[in-house]
Amino acid sequence: MTVRISTGLARRAVLGAALALSLPLAACGSDSSGGGGPDPATAVPAKAPMYLNVTVRPEGDLKDNTLEVAGKLLNTKDPQAEFKKLLTDAGSETNTAKLNYDEDLKPWLGQEIGLFFTKLSEGDDSQGALVLQTTDTGKAQDSLDKQLKQPSKPGQPTPTVKEIDYNGEKVQVASDDSAAAVVDDLALIGSVSGVKAAVDALKSDGGSLADSSTYKKAVGALADEDETIGSVYLDIQGTFDQVAASGELDKSEAVAARQALSASGFDSVAMGLSVEENALRVDVASPLKKAQPDLGDPSKTVASMPGDAWFAAGVGDIQKVVENQLNQLSTVTALGGADVNTLIEQLNRQLGTDIRGDLLAWMGEGAVFVRGTNLADIGGALVVQVKDTAKAKASLPTIQRLIKTFAGQGVKIRPLSASGVDAGFTVQTEQIPLPINVALAGDKFIVAVTDTALAAAIKPTGTLADNAGFKDAADALGDGIQPGVYLGFRPVLDLVEGFGAAEDPDYKQVKPTLDQLQALAAGANSEDDISRQRIVLTLND
Repeated sequence: MTVRISTGLARRAVLGAALALSLPLAACGSDSSGGGGPDPATAVPAKAPMYLNVTVRPEGDLKDNTLEVAGKLLNTKDPQAEFKKLLTDAGSETNTAKLNYDEDLKPWLGQEIGLFFTKLSEGDDSQGALVLQTTDTGKAQDSLDKQLKQPSKPGQPTPTVKEIDYNGEKVQVASDDSAAAVVDDLALIGSVSGVKAAVDALKSDGGSLADSSTYKKAVGALADEDETIGSVYLDIQGTFDQVAASGELDKSEAVAARQALSASGFDSVAMGLSVEENALRVDVASPLKKAQPDLGDPSKTVASMPGDAWFAAGVGDIQKVVENQLNQLSTVTALGGADVNTLIEQLNRQLGTDIRGDLLAWMGEGAVFVRGTNLADIGGALVVQVKDTAKAKASLPTIQRLIKTFAGQGVKIRPLSASGVDAGFTVQTEQIPLPINVALAGDKFIVAVTDTALAAAIKPTGTLADNAGFKDAADALGDGIQPGVYLGFRPVLDLVEGFGAAEDPDYKQVKPTLDQLQALAAGANSEDDISRQRIVLTLND
């Protein structure tokens, strides 16, 4: 397998990241043990704004699951060969020097590699380094020396390389601002400043990212490391400081963004990709500086949506969610001098209503769903649990008036009479040919597109809680996390194929992979000063 990589840092970093993401497939079948070694994070400066870690030689169940999932998604019985071909084809389109995995990496590469940045830039001025575990430091050094001496493009002069002593270690420095070193069974290659920063981190006492309590807390909240194929850590505050210092934000934008960041309570975030049997899972974890407001549970109403819905998403407590957004806006002063509450009062006078008291006060947990696999039965609805049915009913004339105000001419509103509806109306416009039903049904406030969707929202014949794909997705989320968002693929494929996609050559090409997809689900929880979000993609058996 051949990929291409330049000796310049910008290309090295980008291709190094691609290499990191691809190597788990390339190395899964290796008959040589990768072996462990020092954690690559021990060579990463504690203040690095971004760090990527990948297990390039997985073992046991992680190896088996990775190959199985990759085989299904790539529609091949030999995912390693297929992926090597993809990488070779991609590499052949570049004009950079070659890096051959089998010859240059396999003889000495360990289980994990890392990629960090100390400076982020849109141009070629990014600074950082690759950190690779080694099983043979001599072979690793030979490979790094070979890469440093490669010209960045065919026909360009060979870079000159000199050896320097830095912090007690030998560092090879090339004339194109690349450098390499092997320290403590870790191979380092990147920009000169990046490699020096890695050496400093290794030589420091408690000054590496691996020693950072915030990093350990965020990464520790991800899935079990035996299931994780890779992770990314982002210092949000550090990244913002670099962007602000670069001058890409003007002063008012920087002030507003900093206030919003402070109000959010998030300073850092870790993301991990894990592979399980017939499932891919992405975890996102953020340590919290302060307690987050209770905005309801988005998953609370999703499970009660109609069982034939192929999409559903929870909103949480709508009143609390909107009020929280307004409160966050109120903390940002860079709004052209306008205060959020003042703007709402002005809007209330213009509309002749009380947005908070008349519309938000009675709204509880909400969710939206979409159902239907053909033009005849497709539809969807917003379903909101009502806290005060009297207030909700009293708000219907106000909602009608607001619709007429904002929809303009061509809108028609007529009374709604349907089974299970206590009060409501139907809206029809020239722009939208389908009826939009606004209904109060028991303790539900419903805005439904099509009559069948309204009926399903009022009294579903079954719920998603009983849907096999939904249950599999909920089980795959694990740790008590329930789906706040759900997407079932088979009904969607039936829908698009019914519109003629089945005859499209491009669709036919990807159909074998699409047929492997079962569902996508996402959920979240917060505990122990950690905010967790999880996304899972389940595959058919």
